Amino acid sequence: MQKGGPLFTFTLPAKAVSWNTLARKNHWYYTKAFDYWKDLTLGMANALKPKAPYNGPVRLIFEARWKGKRAHDADNILVKPIVDQLKDMGFFIDDNTFFIPEVVLRGSNCCNKDELVVTCERYV
Repeated sequence: MQKGGPLFTFTLPAKAVSWNTLARKNHWYYTKAFDYWKDLTLGMANALKPKAPYNGPVRLIFEARWKGKRAHDADNILVKPIVDQLKDMGFFIDDNTFFIPEVVLRGSNCCNKDELVVTCERYV
């Protein structure tokens, strides 16, 4: 598929969380982690909120950047609370595969700081 034009990009100033880390914790830790990422997304994406939901399909790209040299599994990056919050904020009509047919996960080590960059592009 061709890349479409970017609709928005924002950076979450926090270390990306792994599903593997959450799997070893209890329900309350899991719930607290989801709430944290939803609140962080609300704060960082609020200024970018569209007047109406994007009505076409989009590609979401998540790029986790870690300060350290330790290897991370990009396929375990926790993105569900971020996608859910963007849907709840009105960026998308729904978060199913009709509206978000592609999610890209990327990771980089040895960066200046821990952060998660979220980009949304038109899916054409």
